[in-house]
Amino acid sequence: MPPGSPNSEAGSASTLASVEAPRPPSALELAVTKLKDRYRLYKHAGYGPPYSDDYDGNLPEECNTFLPNVQEIHGMLKRGADPNARVKADNGCTAVHYAARYGLVEVLTMLQLAGGDVNTANTLGMTPLSYACRFPLVAEEDGKGLLAKRQTQTVLWLLDAGAEVDLVDKGGFTPLLWACRSGLVAGVQALLAAGAKLTRTRKWVDVMGITSDPKIRSILQAEVDRIRAEEEAVARAKALAETAMPVIDPAVAAQREKRRQRHRAASELTAPVRATTTASADRRGSDSDAGAVADAMRRAALLRSTLTSGASARVTLQQRWRAMTGGALLDVQVAPHAAAAATAGAAEFR
Repeated sequence: MPPGSPNSEAGSASTLASVEAPRPPSALELAVTKLKDRYRLYKHAGYGPPYSDDYDGNLPEECNTFLPNVQEIHGMLKRGADPNARVKADNGCTAVHYAARYGLVEVLTMLQLAGGDVNTANTLGMTPLSYACRFPLVAEEDGKGLLAKRQTQTVLWLLDAGAEVDLVDKGGFTPLLWACRSGLVAGVQALLAAGAKLTRTRKWVDVMGITSDPKIRSILQAEVDRIRAEEEAVARAKALAETAMPVIDPAVAAQREKRRQRHRAASELTAPVRATTTASADRRGSDSDAGAVADAMRRAALLRSTLTSGASARVTLQQRWRAMTGGALLDVQVAPHAAAAATAGAAEFR
């Protein structure tokens, strides 16, 4: 049909309606993307090694503030400032630690382009992500919660840059524990979404008891319930797998059924002899009769083993029976009705 026809337009509209619209990005994701785009120009600014100690400035000190001079930091990085240089007087922190502590996403972007390590740890074992979650950004004049959003943006940026989410410092704390203690609700959600674990190696660290914030406690409780549900599902699947009947090959099952049928046929054939000899032994109770009965039982068992051996020829079975009974009757003296039963059984194979 022509492209401009009403039917073609209706078909195109239905096709577009059937395609699911993508999820719109959140405000935090838009903010982080905006900051990345804003400082994309620094990629070609000439940062990085070789580094120089004489770069005319103090990079860690310039980053250790709420309001850094971005142009000054840019100049120091161009002159060879090392973003991983440590401040020995402050537990070996780096400029990356300070930028994360004050929520300076733009500075973190510059430091990363210059070779800054987002997973570097100070002498306390704390990483920049731990610093971003450890120190809450609060101010009395921050009525709109802008500092809290700034801190959450920093956590998201560090996670996107490859920060390890479960590194434990020397105090037994992880970024998740620090975020719970600082009351960083959005940060807790971001860390859990990134795969942060609730279990810790230090038993005295209690995730649920480390915060009194009801929102964070509800988030953690929901995560605990999810983990327990997954563990129960795995346990049920494991138990079901252990109790499941093994799959038997049809050919093997047919062979087993044939074997059971042969056993039943042999038992039915030798049942009269066994019943008669057993009753005779019960009535007489003498040693000689007991020996004769035992001998007859032995021969009946031999006959049964012959029947269950598979495809034995009838001639071979008749020869075995005659050899056992001396040609006609049992070659031992047993009760007359026992001999008659044995003879009747032999007649079936003649």
